Amino acid sequence: MRVFFVLNRVFYRGGVELGHGTQTAGYLLFDFKIDMYRFYDLEDVWGYVEMLLREVCEQNAETDVSVAKNLVDYLEQHYADDISLGELAKGRYFMSISYLSRLFKEYTGQTFAKYLTKLRMDKAKRFLECGRMAVGDVAVCTGYSDASHFAQIFRKTYGVSPREYQKRFLKEG
Repeated sequence: MRVFFVLNRVFYRGGVELGHGTQTAGYLLFDFKIDMYRFYDLEDVWGYVEMLLREVCEQNAETDVSVAKNLVDYLEQHYADDISLGELAKGRYFMSISYLSRLFKEYTGQTFAKYLTKLRMDKAKRFLECGRMAVGDVAVCTGYSDASHFAQIFRKTYGVSPREYQKRFLKEG
């Protein structure tokens, strides 16, 4: 019974759906005691517990993916802001930085810092291709307050300075 009460609390807090139907936490809250009468032996009870645990794990996995997807979407819109994984973990997602970092890497295949740098460099490349913005302005628009630091990262990423890239692209275009 204690196992069922613990599972009930987990489901009740998360509002998880069970099985193929629309059974929610409310179902568990009131009906799992009635279900106990349909089991003939302890093996049937453990099968039921395993099914419940699988549902909890699947729900948590879906939640983890949605958190990572949400973070990717957030970065896409806020890449120019002063962003740190620690601040996002604490203030936006309410989880430990190591857990959020692991979720993010599993979802994207990259660390948070590498993903953000790549995203910013991709955006910078697009701004430079427009030809209307100075390199310092592109740096600020992509989240870098120091234009020389921006230029170093750009050169490391693409093998040319931002100014050289812009000139080459405008000549070819």
